[in-house]
Amino acid sequence: MNYPTVVKALKDRFGKEQFVIRELEMKLDSYPPAQPNAASIGKTVTDVSNLCRQLKNLGIDTNNTSMKNTMIKKMPVQQQIKLQKLLFKEPATSIDTVMEKMKEMELESELVASIIQSSPSTATPSKKQNFDSSSNSWKKNGITWDFITERAPWKGGLYERLVALVKNSLKFCIGKRAIKVNEFSALLCEIEANLNSRPLTYVHANDPFVIRPADFIYPSIDISMPTNITDDESNDPSYIPSNAAGGERLYEKYLKSLQIIDRFWNRWSHDYLNLLREKNNDEHKNARGATKRTPIPGEYVLVSEADQPRGSWKIAKIVD
Repeated sequence: MNYPTVVKALKDRFGKEQFVIRELEMKLDSYPPAQPNAASIGKTVTDVSNLCRQLKNLGIDTNNTSMKNTMIKKMPVQQQIKLQKLLFKEPATSIDTVMEKMKEMELESELVASIIQSSPSTATPSKKQNFDSSSNSWKKNGITWDFITERAPWKGGLYERLVALVKNSLKFCIGKRAIKVNEFSALLCEIEANLNSRPLTYVHANDPFVIRPADFIYPSIDISMPTNITDDESNDPSYIPSNAAGGERLYEKYLKSLQIIDRFWNRWSHDYLNLLREKNNDEHKNARGATKRTPIPGEYVLVSEADQPRGSWKIAKIVD
């Protein structure tokens, strides 16, 4: 080994540039994970992104799997799961895309924290200034928030129940399978079309026409997909084996999506009909012999408070 080669090897191992690289790698490895709040996530995303850029500027390949996993481990557990799913679906994702996703999670955490803090039911005097500034910003952009009482079935209980039915049916149809974001978006669009095509009520007793949610926007529109699939794929003449490619592979995925939508509709319609059968008592059943009248002085009554559960309503006495 000649002298220039030895000098180059020593510079590569003990030179200033390699020393800086080792220092940056140690800082990245020893950086503590973020806490599950907007401030901690924002600071972690900024610091980790800066360290990664410095390593990239020094010629270090930051697109390797080890570097990606190191960055992901600096996020809270819930965000780690989302990022790991992203890498599982798309292993070739670059480190820049990972950093962009981390920034999106930072913005999501800030938005959730802003909404919770700006809720009138949870606002405190120390948060009044932030609430006022947020309210002004929402008014400029035409955004209005209508908060309902927590655990109050008489306020939004019906549509909350509908949301739960959709979530449970989605879980039943998809199961533990990992699907891509664009496939999930397309599935949600088809499910939305099916739900907006459900019958609400009839018009006349002798008329087969029924009113659907979609009719309020575009009367008599047909937004549902045609489904002509069978449960047994082996007996289905249109079934294509999984080794198909090109247009046949695309058609096979289309049939699979129809099967998922069909299973969703069967599950959801069953639960939805059971929901409609539930009896709702809108009027309070008074005791036998009770009279409907206004309170008189000397009697005790409950004071209705819109933003409080009924069990927390105050008791008042009629004095005049």
